[in-house]
Amino acid sequence: MLLLYADSKAAVLRSVFALPLIGKATLEAIPLTDQEKQLSGGALLSTISTRIVALLREHYGRGPMKAKTYVLDDLIVCVLRDGHTAIEHTMMQGGEPERVLEMRRDFQRVMGLKYREIIEELTGRRVVAFLSQTHVDPDITLEVFFVDRPLEGFGAAELTQPKRLEDAFEDA
Repeated sequence: MLLLYADSKAAVLRSVFALPLIGKATLEAIPLTDQEKQLSGGALLSTISTRIVALLREHYGRGPMKAKTYVLDDLIVCVLRDGHTAIEHTMMQGGEPERVLEMRRDFQRVMGLKYREIIEELTGRRVVAFLSQTHVDPDITLEVFFVDRPLEGFGAAELTQPKRLEDAFEDA
């Protein structure tokens, strides 16, 4: 049994998920404590990555070899690399990449609620939109979440009333 701990040391534990599960190993997610629910910065990013990978391994039988999460304002993006299964590789080599992509889209639609629950639990924000896209070669999947308000510490500049290009040069 592989236990997943989501705490401030998640960045160290993230390397555990780069190893394939052997035999009939099971995966068990350990619930977060109240302190862990208040994650921020790098600890939040690595915990999101860890939990998404754990979800994939639990329900898909295999997770990606690499995972990295980015946050900017109200946008959370998980980039997952090298996650296709052996059967998916076989289908793609046999000229059926669209069937693999279709199956992945179906899987994401079915799993959407579980993905949303992870993000909402870890951020304290409501997910207002969830998008998922898989690319065949290279093997990259994006899980994109928009939340109801920005996450503190992950900001960006916002242009609310853009000037016309000519006006910007006149002011200089």
